[in-house]
Amino acid sequence: EKKKALYIFIASYLLVMMILTFSRTAYFIAIAQLCLLFPLLLFVKTDIAEKKKLYSLALVILIALTAGIYIADHISAAQAKDVLTSFTNKESGYAQSNDARLGSQTTAINMGKHHPLFGVGLGQYGFYMADYVPELAKDNAEIKRWMSSRADSPWAPVHSIYHRVFAELGMV
Repeated sequence: EKKKALYIFIASYLLVMMILTFSRTAYFIAIAQLCLLFPLLLFVKTDIAEKKKLYSLALVILIALTAGIYIADHISAAQAKDVLTSFTNKESGYAQSNDARLGSQTTAINMGKHHPLFGVGLGQYGFYMADYVPELAKDNAEIKRWMSSRADSPWAPVHSIYHRVFAELGMV
């Protein structure tokens, strides 16, 4: 109980920092955790006073999220909506990025399936990537840049540590 204010401050600070990262994945994970955890807490807590505290906490979090999104870098409501719906909206400005991420992760799965025991070797994903890219991802501009064999092309990211481990190190 003595450290409750400290924990609330730390949690609030981390929430503000997460908002200011502009990481769509962090937003999605935080919203999903809140949506799953809040109803669970409501069912577990039977005391009316505790439920009122949870409702007020949810309201504070909602206000903080809304304020953080609008204040940070003067983002408009349309831009905030575009970020928050970017995972489901195919017309979003992030659709190409989503397709590239999904394509690179699918590529890593294909690579891991072809080399299931020991993978292709640590750090070797970029060298083998072009051979395992699925057809539906080959039209993506980011994937094309990553598949390029030119000297000035960027290194191909996997966008998921689990997929990368499976592709480069296999199941062992």
